[in-house]
Amino acid sequence: MKKVLSAGEKIKKLRLELGLKQADLTSEAVSKSLISMIEKGKRSLTLQTAEIIAEVLNRYYKNMDMEITPEFLMETERDQIKADIAKDLDHLKRAINSRRADEVLVNNTFEKVIDLTQKWKFKEEYMELKILRGNFYYDNYQYKEAVEDYLDVMNYSIREQNYGQIARIYNLLGRTYQMQMMMDSAIVHYVKAFDTAMYHSTTNKDRIKTEALLNQIICYKNIKRYDLALAHVRLFKNLNWEDPLFNIYKNRVTLIEANTYRDLENWKKAEEVYQTLIPEARRLDDETLFLLYENYALLHRNQGNKEIALDYLQKAFYLKDDVNLNYLPALYLYQATCYNLTEEYENVLICLERGLKLAKMVSQKHLMIELQFTFVELFIKLEDYETALQQLKEVDKTVQELAVKSLLNDLYSYYIDVYTGLGEGNIAKEYTSKIRQKNYLRD
Repeated sequence: MKKVLSAGEKIKKLRLELGLKQADLTSEAVSKSLISMIEKGKRSLTLQTAEIIAEVLNRYYKNMDMEITPEFLMETERDQIKADIAKDLDHLKRAINSRRADEVLVNNTFEKVIDLTQKWKFKEEYMELKILRGNFYYDNYQYKEAVEDYLDVMNYSIREQNYGQIARIYNLLGRTYQMQMMMDSAIVHYVKAFDTAMYHSTTNKDRIKTEALLNQIICYKNIKRYDLALAHVRLFKNLNWEDPLFNIYKNRVTLIEANTYRDLENWKKAEEVYQTLIPEARRLDDETLFLLYENYALLHRNQGNKEIALDYLQKAFYLKDDVNLNYLPALYLYQATCYNLTEEYENVLICLERGLKLAKMVSQKHLMIELQFTFVELFIKLEDYETALQQLKEVDKTVQELAVKSLLNDLYSYYIDVYTGLGEGNIAKEYTSKIRQKNYLRD
């Protein structure tokens, strides 16, 4: 950051750049001794004096198509630092939004500017930078670091009783926990966001409530609480928010509603809801359209219509450059399951490999588990138990790392199948005992 000059230092610098002496800035109201004291920092610059000095300087600067304002001369060091921080903040936002920013350079800039806000006690700018950096970490799959920055802002906001900010941070924390498969924690934070915005009637309440409810619906569907997902869909339909973004969210909720009926195997109702969106394809944003094609493909896959399913998956692939990279691993997984319908195992393997590579790259651990389990199933089906065991040990590491207890029985059942296939019945029995909640003869 450039050196910050005091008012006197600025006047002296401008004077010397023009080759002027102190006496050249004097007038009836401003003496040479006053100019000298201001430049040495022994006297403060008043607005009246600044106007006179600016007028004198502009006699020279106007020939250079420049103008010096009294406000510029009077700007304090604190004002200049604040202005520079605002510029850095804007630069960071543009760099991050471009998605081509150098991660090391961005992190170094964050550290420098955050240190400056702490030194000068610019609390609002500090909090804004922390949220921005948290979002940057989130976009780069550094969820632990994102949570740390969000919690820092939360603590400050609670002290200041800034309920709009508190509600916003609850939503940001919720989505971060959601990406880490911590659905219960995510739901708790979304509920807190909704309740805080509603109870305190915050200025951002419509947005907060909309996003909190949308994400609760997503979480409930992900944990297969379809009753709660549909109940919250009905609640969402009672919301109103005068913002163009609300139409996108409404379309997303309609899509989730269709997906829920699909997962419940209510094909007729699912088709009916999908058909409220498909005719509007041209009016949908790229991300919603991508998800519509992907999920409508699954409706047909689940009904055994492989060709129609692959056709809609291909339509989704055409949009892959216009959507978040997080969405793509699942697309490869679904493509693999379509090829499995007609036992095209080579294509299944290719799709799974591409999907797993992407899932690892974007740290989509829940999809990594799904893809690895699918690998295991494929190799069991092909009776390649050695390779299935290798894949199973990889998914075991991920499940244990995330402590996903709900998947342990799936994990153990696959071990039973694999070890049985390998002819190692004793090891298979060990995993059978792990599935049981109780040994009735012994306990």
